[in-house]
Amino acid sequence: LGEFYFMRCGPQEPVCIAEVTLLWEDQTQRRLLASSRLYFLPEDTPKGRAVEHGE
Repeated sequence: LGEFYFMRCGPQEPVCIAEVTLLWEDQTQRRLLASSRLYFLPEDTPKGRAVEHGE
């Protein structure tokens, strides 16, 4: 937990940084699952970079 990695949410999406926040196992299907928090650059968000974001 707390590990960071680079990822894309889709083939045409910008690269973002993901932080692993939770790991668990689905007991019925015996599958390992993970939750991540995603961090995007302001220019890669729908509203884009604003003056308050700085350079």
